[in-house]
Amino acid sequence: MRLFSIILFLVFFSFSLGGKIQAVFPEPVNPTQLLIDDRQIYVVDFPFIYIYSKTDFSLKAKLGGEGEGPQMFQFH
Repeated sequence: MRLFSIILFLVFFSFSLGGKIQAVFPEPVNPTQLLIDDRQIYVVDFPFIYIYSKTDFSLKAKLGGEGEGPQMFQFH
């Protein structure tokens, strides 16, 4: 968690040096991975994946969930 926080801070600090807008992602509680491509930002917060727009940092999609039915994984 601490490493992720440092990486996230550095990413958004570098945006601020270039005159870009800083963003806050309130949905993820315990993020473990961050991936940025040309158009989107992906934040993994098991069992969910949050997809944000890179242009305005708005939440585009939330994927995943805790398994509840047959043939679904449950994390204990």
